[in-house]
Amino acid sequence: MKKVALFLIGFIGCSCALFGGLYKIDVYRMENNLPVVFSVWRTDYTPQTGNQTEQPENGLVSFEPAIETESIRGLNADITNNSGFVIMFPEYYRIEKNINGRWVHCQCIDDSPEWSNTSYYVEPDAVATMSFYWAELYGELSSGDYRIVKEYYFTNDNSKTVNYMYCYFSI
Repeated sequence: MKKVALFLIGFIGCSCALFGGLYKIDVYRMENNLPVVFSVWRTDYTPQTGNQTEQPENGLVSFEPAIETESIRGLNADITNNSGFVIMFPEYYRIEKNINGRWVHCQCIDDSPEWSNTSYYVEPDAVATMSFYWAELYGELSSGDYRIVKEYYFTNDNSKTVNYMYCYFSI
């Protein structure tokens, strides 16, 4: 009887730890606008789609395609910094496609593309225009709704918190 009780206590403890970990994974994924892994939490959460802003700074940093520059091979985009602080971002970016309401990472042609260690800065109340030529990384994009995802940091933020900006476009 003692062995059964110890087994049940261990089993219940492991189950609680497992479900607690799964819950933490889903909370993290919801905070980062990713689809949840386990939908048993009975929430009405769905990832944001369309041209909704997902920046935690409430629009203090905007990332938008320059007018009529979208093509199947690349685009130009304006990064506007209205935050009052200098922002910094690396060269790295990724492209995601909206498929049935979910943002899915586009597959790179090269499994390990090389990115430089170059960092770009945008001063407060300034606009920077960047050119994105993804044909060598992703190939020519098919028709659909896409977004470019870039990490950025506030230079005054000692915590090194990673923020994300999104540039939505259609082909």
